[in-house]
Amino acid sequence: REQGVDEEADRYALQATALLENSSDIRELAYLSFIYGQQMTAYFDKKEFGKAIETGEKREKLIDRMRKMPGAPNGYFDQQYGFLYSKLAAIYQENKQPEKAADAFNNFFSTRFSQTLTGQRDAIPYLIYSKQFEEAAKMIPDEQVFGNDTINTDFSIHLKYRSDIAAGNGDYRAALDYKKRQGVVNDSISARDKQNAAFELATVY
Repeated sequence: REQGVDEEADRYALQATALLENSSDIRELAYLSFIYGQQMTAYFDKKEFGKAIETGEKREKLIDRMRKMPGAPNGYFDQQYGFLYSKLAAIYQENKQPEKAADAFNNFFSTRFSQTLTGQRDAIPYLIYSKQFEEAAKMIPDEQVFGNDTINTDFSIHLKYRSDIAAGNGDYRAALDYKKRQGVVNDSISARDKQNAAFELATVY
């Protein structure tokens, strides 16, 4: 998927889920939940909202089933529900189902995960899509949390959120500045990837 070969990625994901769905090993089911989460994001990015919702419903049933099994670490299911409902809220909102989106977001906020730094970050897409820009601004972390490691996809997404929030609040100058910074980060990521590929080829030869 990272190489843009979506059809092949989807095929492998379906093969993986077929192998794991009937497992009774909680570790394997935990990996299945992770795959479902990846697929939800992939379908959402392609605007295949129906498939994203269907996968989310499968994930919810899976988490419900896993809760009846021993062996999970403390907080695991709370986190899984948090990831699930934050994604579903954004997907429902973009699929023009605002009531279901709001219900999913309320379910998300009932988790302890929603109060963590990661949880607050995951709340931002729904808040932006539902035009709750002031709430989104309260949720987004300061840039200091990234430290000196800013040449990565997470920081690029952070800048995109900042830009969307600024634009939603009518601060178009700030929105443009964030977009420019995101462009610089993306260019740096691309340059680093090319350099890494060159190093790998040099090692091979």
